[in-house]
Amino acid sequence: MFKIQHNQISSTIKGISYEGLSVTTPDGKPAKLAIIDAEGNIIDAGPDVAAVVWNVTIESYRNLMIGQGHLKVWSSPPPSPFDLGAKQEAAKGKKKCGTPAPGEEIKDELQKDAAPK
Repeated sequence: MFKIQHNQISSTIKGISYEGLSVTTPDGKPAKLAIIDAEGNIIDAGPDVAAVVWNVTIESYRNLMIGQGHLKVWSSPPPSPFDLGAKQEAAKGKKKCGTPAPGEEIKDELQKDAAPK
C-alpha cells in the first residue's frame, strides 16, 4: 500500500497494487476522483477516473524505469537462467574438427567401466 499525506490537500489518496487508487475524506469517508474543467464543471468522476489515473501512473513509472535501464521489456517471456545455463553447457560440449570436447574421453571411459560385463 502506498499512502502519502500531502500538506496541500486534506483528503487521503491511497494506492494498493492489486486494488488501484482510492480516496477518503479527512473524516475517513469514501470519496471520488474527478476531472473538473476551468469553469468548475465535472467532466468525469468515479472509479473509471481512478482506474485511468492509476494506469497512467503505472505506465509513466514503467517508462521511467525503462529509460533508466532498470526495467526491460520483452516481446515474449525472457529465457530462464536455467535454459541459459543448459545452452552454455551444450555449447561447451560441441565437438570441433572431429576431436572430443574436454572431458568426453573420461565420460566414455566411465560409461565403459559401468557397463555390465
